[in-house]
Amino acid sequence: MAGNRKQLRDLRRRKDEADNAFMDLARRLIASSQRAELVASSTPLQIRFQEMQLLRTDYHTKETEYEGLEVDLDQLEEDSNRLEIRFFRTLAMADITTDNTKEHDVQAKAEAQESAGMRSMLMGILPDRPSVEPSVEVHPLWSDLSDAIAEMNIAQEEVDDILSYREELTYNLGLKERTNRTVSATELERLRNFRADEPVQLARLEEATTRVRELYKRCMAEAAPHEDPPYHIAFALGLPTDDEIILDDSTSDTEETFFYRRHPALLSQPHHLLRREPLTVLSNLKQVAKSHMNTVDRGDQMRAAFKEYEISCILRDTKAMNKTDYINRWLLQYLRISPLQVEILATIFTNSTHLKIVDTKRWELDVLFQWWKDEAAIRSVESISKSALTATVDSSAHPPNDGFSFLA
Repeated sequence: MAGNRKQLRDLRRRKDEADNAFMDLARRLIASSQRAELVASSTPLQIRFQEMQLLRTDYHTKETEYEGLEVDLDQLEEDSNRLEIRFFRTLAMADITTDNTKEHDVQAKAEAQESAGMRSMLMGILPDRPSVEPSVEVHPLWSDLSDAIAEMNIAQEEVDDILSYREELTYNLGLKERTNRTVSATELERLRNFRADEPVQLARLEEATTRVRELYKRCMAEAAPHEDPPYHIAFALGLPTDDEIILDDSTSDTEETFFYRRHPALLSQPHHLLRREPLTVLSNLKQVAKSHMNTVDRGDQMRAAFKEYEISCILRDTKAMNKTDYINRWLLQYLRISPLQVEILATIFTNSTHLKIVDTKRWELDVLFQWWKDEAAIRSVESISKSALTATVDSSAHPPNDGFSFLA
């Protein structure tokens, strides 16, 4: 309804512009006409013209009053919708709190009996708790702040829509200008409307942002402040949260390095590539071996250099005419040079075993130790060839539904 009224006001404005243009032309025509040419018709024409002006003046006065009432009605509708949403939200929270307080104790006791004797790291996600404790009441200012943040987000979305649509329209107009194509009057009218709507939406966004800041200050001064404010409030105000992911590495701004803080024992760390002299893994190992025995970190350097040399020699040590060993070594080498593959392997391990990796270094060493004991690693070429041949015959007789087949 509000959108229809806005369109109606725009149409009225355009009609008034056309009427004003016509009236200006009529005034100039009457003023420039010779009195001798209007002897017979000047009196009726002037009378009709004056009557039309009076009627237009009365009409525009009433229409202006009506449009003001429409604007007030739109504001009242927004306030009514906001109050209605707040009412149903409060009602729903009251129902949820009442139901959860009755069932929570029984559910907690039953789950405590079922989980007796289980390891704490295998218990998984804890039972759901009511989002609002029965004894805790939310101050009305915090509810007002949540509503203000919602309005600010809506205003931000409208500004983003206007800017993106105007950018698209400007690009299309520029493209037509470069290709010597005619720009339609509709596109020019839309561009003018955008220029008129943009300041309005920006002012609305600024007003909503100011209201959010003022309400937050009032909440901290008058209401009971949250120890940890809700995520949507903290995110809107730019406050730090526990859910933030820090992607910046503290060492990236000071020095170049290939050091991976996660899984350093499993992943390759070719620091020698960043030195002035272009060293290979073998020459790096020889250089570290020739270093002085009393060097403080000589042992760590030797272990790191030997690890890089071992990773580089994984494929070179493949057994002759053994495709299984070659594939297994290629997968291991790809794993040790790709942090993403290590993260995927850790995620698969956690999801499949439902265990939490507590000692990361021990898990990395177990991966390297168990890699060569895997069933796929020790199977012979003949057994794999027989299974592949059997799978090929079966697939030719009964093709798979999805069109894919994988080795076990």
